[in-house]
Amino acid sequence: MFRAKFVALLRASGSVDGALMNTLFSKNWVVYAKRPFGGPKQVIEYLGRYTHKVAISNHRIKEVTDKEVRFA
Repeated sequence: MFRAKFVALLRASGSVDGALMNTLFSKNWVVYAKRPFGGPKQVIEYLGRYTHKVAISNHRIKEVTDKEVRFA
C-alpha cells in the first residue's frame, strides 16, 4: 500500500519518467515503520538533527566551477 501511494504521488508530480516508474514497481519494497517511542515531537527533533546539517561548510569550499567543486 505504501509503495502504491508513494509512486502515485511521484506520478502525479510529473517529475519521474516511465522507465524509473517501471523500475520502482519491479522491485520488492520493505517498509519498516513502528510507532515512535516519545511521540511526534521527539521524532521531528530527531530527524531535524540530521536533515538540517551542512554537508560541506563554506570555509572548506576552495573553488566552484561549471564542472567541479574543490574542497578541503
